[in-house]
Amino acid sequence: MTPIRSIPLGAALLLGAAVPSSGAYVLDGITGGTFGASSTDITGSTASVTLFNTPISIADRESAVRFQTGAHPSTLEELEFHITVRDFTDLAPIHVTLSTGVSAPGGTGTVNLGSVVPPSTTNFNQTLGLNGNSTPLAPNTEYWLHFTTNGTDANYSLATSNLLNTTGNWAVTDVAYTHPPATPWTSINGIHPAIRLDVVETVPEPAPLLLGSLGLMMLFKRRRPNLPTSATSR
Repeated sequence: MTPIRSIPLGAALLLGAAVPSSGAYVLDGITGGTFGASSTDITGSTASVTLFNTPISIADRESAVRFQTGAHPSTLEELEFHITVRDFTDLAPIHVTLSTGVSAPGGTGTVNLGSVVPPSTTNFNQTLGLNGNSTPLAPNTEYWLHFTTNGTDANYSLATSNLLNTTGNWAVTDVAYTHPPATPWTSINGIHPAIRLDVVETVPEPAPLLLGSLGLMMLFKRRRPNLPTSATSR
């Protein structure tokens, strides 16, 4: 029987080491950005605006952002997003879900990231945050963030930013909105959403202790004397 050849233990541990990195902002459209407005509305079931003394419905509007993950498995630790509050009479919670899917707003493998209420009743521009609960993110995968509200007169807008800082292969690949009763989702080109993702990536890398162990093994092997043939045959 042919003996099975194996990798030395130290080398196997070295090759298989995967060390989680500390949390980092891989997508950041908030830090240093100048915020603006777009069609990315988040509104309640009876939301309306008055134009020339005529109420116009802007009800049930939703927004979504699609982003691309990096090359390594990661976990979502925190999501922050900047909004504009356009009506303080109904500060209803904003709900956010995470999912995959070819088109907006995703819908495959949906994870509920939670809800957040704007804390200020006077500040039109506010940055809100949600705990990501260490939600796993697969590498090289596109995910959708879907923003909705179940309020009645709630009237918010997901802000845009003049810049977007990215890390590695992370990127925003689509920003979309829907304005019922027109059912199709519409993509917006050339804008950056004012969002910020804090993630922890698991990156394969040699651990210092394993490197030291492997180094000692190699040194011992080099210093081991070669016994004469006559001595080994006795």
